Amino acid sequence: MYIVNTETGDRVEVVIEPMQKKDYNAVAQSKRYPNFNWKLERRNTVFKLHTNQSEDILGLLSIEYFKKEQYIKINLIQTSKENVGKNKHYDRIAGCLIAYACRLSFIAGYGGCVALQPKTKIAQHYMKKYKFSLGGLHLFVELEEAEELIEDYLND
Repeated sequence: MYIVNTETGDRVEVVIEPMQKKDYNAVAQSKRYPNFNWKLERRNTVFKLHTNQSEDILGLLSIEYFKKEQYIKINLIQTSKENVGKNKHYDRIAGCLIAYACRLSFIAGYGGCVALQPKTKIAQHYMKKYKFSLGGLHLFVELEEAEELIEDYLND
């Protein structure tokens, strides 16, 4: 699994792993993750993405398992401030995190079904870039689209 340095085009290997208590404090003290209080996400399952060479957190993912409905909901997903927009330092962070949620959905026996409720402005982006479909108030991926995301972002 890798992200891409947008300046050099180099692939950088990354790891996704569960957040630790110390990570919540580091994120809370940082100005790199505005708009969300990640400490409130402790009640959910939260993951961090960082490079193999550094513990510096580049992306965060909060999910909930809905066993009865057999899907995973992405509550929050965020890349660090310097990795957003046209001048971002790294690309593919969000894709890796979304694909990871899809993999967890397959592992849980949910057929890759992952849903999220995006802000209005970004919904089209999720549909175009990550192949999400509209389902009521949520966007979702499942089966083939989830497998494609896993292949594109995690297995390369």
